[in-house]
Amino acid sequence: MKKTNFIFALLMAVSFTVNAATGWFQDYVLLNINNSGSTHYWIGSDPSYGTQLNNTNWGQVGSLVLTGADMKYWADGGNNRTGSAFYYMVKSTDGATTYIGPTEVLMDHVSIGGNNYQGTKSGLSVNLLSGLTNGVSYKLHIYAKSWGTSGGDNWLNNSGANYVADFTYNTTPPIIVSDANIIADGTGYSTLAAAFAALNAQKANQATKNIILKINASTTETTFSELNAGTWSSVTIYPTASGLSISGSLTNPLLYLNGANKLTIDGRVNASGNIADLTIVNTNTGAGNTSTVRLVNSATENTIKYCKLKGSQTNASSGIIWFSTASAGSGNSSNILEYNEITATDDANRPINAIYALGSSGFANTSNIIRYNNFYNFLNNGTASFGVNVGGYNSSWTIQGNSFYETAPFVATADVNYSIVNIGSTTVTGCTISDNYIGGQAPQCGGSAWTKTGSNNQIIGMY
Repeated sequence: MKKTNFIFALLMAVSFTVNAATGWFQDYVLLNINNSGSTHYWIGSDPSYGTQLNNTNWGQVGSLVLTGADMKYWADGGNNRTGSAFYYMVKSTDGATTYIGPTEVLMDHVSIGGNNYQGTKSGLSVNLLSGLTNGVSYKLHIYAKSWGTSGGDNWLNNSGANYVADFTYNTTPPIIVSDANIIADGTGYSTLAAAFAALNAQKANQATKNIILKINASTTETTFSELNAGTWSSVTIYPTASGLSISGSLTNPLLYLNGANKLTIDGRVNASGNIADLTIVNTNTGAGNTSTVRLVNSATENTIKYCKLKGSQTNASSGIIWFSTASAGSGNSSNILEYNEITATDDANRPINAIYALGSSGFANTSNIIRYNNFYNFLNNGTASFGVNVGGYNSSWTIQGNSFYETAPFVATADVNYSIVNIGSTTVTGCTISDNYIGGQAPQCGGSAWTKTGSNNQIIGMY
């Protein structure tokens, strides 16, 4: 490994290709971010695998290690390739200061048949945070070059702009666990999924414990966060700063409460005050199991409060929050949703159900409470959709004091019914629905009236 000089980097910007008969495809660097394991980040054209590096923002990063590279390139018309390298550097957000590099890493070059070649580098452990200042934002630049005895140098450098990702160096782990048995106080995790996995592994050893998970930085979840039933007295999650989020684009539920018990997710900063702050969002717009929160297999006595719950699922049999089925136990019961904001991920991608509930015969979902939440911009303009949709095998629900509204006129594009609260089965018994506000453009029917235009259909307040 050797350092290049800055004049070389400047020349690169004006000579990104010498011969059009050479090029690149399926090009990756491997990065381990927040100790979550090496991930393939692609540069150049989309290889339909891995994660794009350019224009990605990793948010708060406490560990950033370059572990390798795997790149492919080609040469036509009598040209050849005899070697390759990739380059990295860390700069200030305005690009005025370079803190690391630019640094060249020679790759192991082989022919892979025809006119194609491959450059790889494994076994690296380059700390890309070395010498950086805690709390400051930076940019990671990646680019590459191949060369040959004919065809000259060929650059993969985004027309001289490089492939660039943003991050903020923060030495505090995104999630810290305390007050648990076996897991040491202050143990940090890069994702909620990793923290839940640690709790699941020790769930039998937590009798009477009141466990705390503090969220210090936003997390990007790449797999669903599953919590099972444990012996703990409680598990409480809350953010320590404003504006934090737990997010992902998953074909599975983002939070998978699989028999989970006595969990409280409190979205207020330091669990204090009355402001909903923490955002929990699954941005996947598919029709699969793309809920933001799913309660399943007798998840009981869980509370989610003061959170911004967002989703865009388009499955008629799930919802942003999905009370699902059980085959044993007491059903998904005695859970509380209160003081939350429940809405679509964005206005262009609205869900079919904000809340959906369908239990199991003999294991009904009972005594769940939905109260004092703000449901807004939640109906899907182009299909039959619902606010709270309670199907079969549910009983004794309380739906109280919620506000249902649109922040702008609702433009329907399909001739269907839209329902705010829907009790959709004769097997639903004993529910109390009271003191809810339907209409307006703000909580409690505030602001201008909720108006609808478009197709000939109806909005049903309660069915």
